[in-house]
Amino acid sequence: YDWSAVPDLLRQHIGFPPFPADHLGNSLAHLAELVSL
Repeated sequence: YDWSAVPDLLRQHIGFPPFPADHLGNSLAHLAELVSL
């Protein structure tokens, strides 16, 4: 996503990434599992 237009105050409030650090790895593993079915 392009966060360049989001004001600093809002970015600080939401935080980045807006999910736990292990979420990306879990998501990729799940996608890999789905495409191998």
